[in-house]
Amino acid sequence: MPNFDPNDPNNSGYRAWIGMILVSFVLFSIFGIAVALIWAAAKEGELLDATKLLLSTLLPMFGTWVGTVLAFYFTKENFESANRATQDLVRTAMQRLQATGVTEKMIPRGSIVALQVADMEALKAKTLKDLETAFAQTVRGGRINRLPVFAGNGACIAVVHRSLWQEMLVLGYRAATPATPDTTFGTLLALTPDGETRSFETLVTDSIAWVGAERSLADAKAAMESKAGCLDVMITASGSPKEPVAGWLTNLIITAASQA
Repeated sequence: MPNFDPNDPNNSGYRAWIGMILVSFVLFSIFGIAVALIWAAAKEGELLDATKLLLSTLLPMFGTWVGTVLAFYFTKENFESANRATQDLVRTAMQRLQATGVTEKMIPRGSIVALQVADMEALKAKTLKDLETAFAQTVRGGRINRLPVFAGNGACIAVVHRSLWQEMLVLGYRAATPATPDTTFGTLLALTPDGETRSFETLVTDSIAWVGAERSLADAKAAMESKAGCLDVMITASGSPKEPVAGWLTNLIITAASQA
């Protein structure tokens, strides 16, 4: 017996050895039974009929056995090959992100379509009509789907996604006192979406990650994934949320950079 560790579930050599022993035992057993039957049939003068019966019975069995064994081993090898390829792809993507600085892929502050307010209270005082106007802005001919909000000091205090904004409007219109275009944004921010424990205000202010301008896209990805529901990373000088924003990375930008 080869020197394999039978307690190692990943020992492919041991499994192959066991499979070979099992297949060989069954094949020799079938061969022995066939010889015995042919010998007995020859004594009774029914050799031809017995041979036909054995061939019609054993050939399909042999084919099934060979097909099963080949399928098992080739499927296993294909799976392992695909698994290695996936691991290589993940490593390559991570290496690509680690080698790319955030400033190479970020949207510079001057190119960000955003809503400018003095502070959070000023944002809450905005009306729903003001927010609709802000969301009507376009980039490269298409309406924006994310609206960063910047305070007077240049720091980002919120990011409102269009999908979340639509959900806010639906709940606002269904409220006991239905929202109107003149309803303040703060009224909707105080609501809690269905199936959530956090208010809309928490969702738009606490779902942002920050990294310093010297960090890599891998750092930005890690920061984004560390926060529940986060799809946006703001770039500041040292990574502090209180500093002016130098640039913006979305999850789409990071994903595209990892596949480039």
